[in-house]
Amino acid sequence: MNMTGQTNRSILGDTRSLLGRVQAFHGQSIYQELGQAIASKKWASRIALAAVGKSARYRIANFILIWAMVLLHPQILLPEKDARAFGYAPSRNNLRALRRVDDCLRANGVQQLALKGQKLTLSQKIALISSMGELWRLANDVTELRHPWPLVQSQCLILVAALIVYERYKFPTRLKMVCVANDHNPIPIALLAAARARNVATCYVQHAPVTKHFPTLNCDVSLLYDGASRMAYETGAGERGETSSGTVLIFSPFGERFRHPKLSHGPLAVGLCLSYLPNLKTLEALLISLTKHSAVRHVKLRRHPRCHADLSILKSLPGVIEQPLGEPAKSFFSQVDLALVPNSGVAIEALHLGCPSFYVRDTDFLVDDYYGFVREGIVPRFIEDFLEDRDRANMEFSEEWASRFSEYDQTVNVDPNIACNQIALTIADHVSRSACELQ
Repeated sequence: MNMTGQTNRSILGDTRSLLGRVQAFHGQSIYQELGQAIASKKWASRIALAAVGKSARYRIANFILIWAMVLLHPQILLPEKDARAFGYAPSRNNLRALRRVDDCLRANGVQQLALKGQKLTLSQKIALISSMGELWRLANDVTELRHPWPLVQSQCLILVAALIVYERYKFPTRLKMVCVANDHNPIPIALLAAARARNVATCYVQHAPVTKHFPTLNCDVSLLYDGASRMAYETGAGERGETSSGTVLIFSPFGERFRHPKLSHGPLAVGLCLSYLPNLKTLEALLISLTKHSAVRHVKLRRHPRCHADLSILKSLPGVIEQPLGEPAKSFFSQVDLALVPNSGVAIEALHLGCPSFYVRDTDFLVDDYYGFVREGIVPRFIEDFLEDRDRANMEFSEEWASRFSEYDQTVNVDPNIACNQIALTIADHVSRSACELQ
């Protein structure tokens, strides 16, 4: 890896402000139960979070934990050595979002994104021993600014580990743009900070629904799903007394036009979407009720890509099957007559594809109607009467509803291909005006 960068400005001087950014997001009260849910799912997570919580007051313990993160964290990735534009994509959903941008860039003859990234080699990890002095100082920052919630404290440790790596291993001199699909987790925050310090253009691509609780936009270019997402960011920034920066464009996650949802008559195939951390107790009770209902033919489960929960208790119920792993959401929604959803953007995707979708509370560990889809009249709450009274259910998806839904899906009124050309040209122009021209 190239050990020289575009500028010599250190990113470590920003550590305290970046720690504050991480804590401001992950430390919000709406996420308090999330850490408890993560700890309850796996014994390894429970032990790790307990260790982080108990050691937060001790500088030496934080020093050891940061060093462990540097050595072991699998998602601290370096740009490929020949990359001109690097897309940081540690998850399947992130990768899908960045591939959409890559497709636009390729179609318009603009530099493609390098989406693999490189993990630190053993020799690179050994070379970081020379950074021990800085690590010791940064451990003091983490200790002094420690957070009482173990999950938040763990995010702070990951942030500092990523900062150490990106400080030591500078970007390739050919790199002109860094693109991320997450604006609130510690590693992309560190990566974006490093890019700004080296005059490399930055781009944020939305990969899931957002709320006003998300950080203020501060990339050179931000590509958002829809007008509702833009309003959420603007509202949050306003409430915090902050102002978004950079160019903001609407980039629908959908490549085809919207289809109006309608619930058909006859026995129903019900789709049940599971969150990253599903509430199995609530889901079991829901499935028992559904499988006993005369209007239900069967229930098909779809996992969130990061859901690794044991679903055997759910699949043991009669008439319950699971979608094969890796099968696209589009295929799933074509095989069911309606979808029941948790707090998830999959609700918008289902409705876009013409599948009537209804929200079921307490099927995950977020607050009720976290994204506000129910409040805004976009996703109706599920009631069992809809299974029998299809006309009543279809009234939820009127023409007036479609008008509201267009704020969440611009393909209701706009051909999705129109935006692609504008986005590619805007990215190229912005990077060029920043004196980091894409070749």
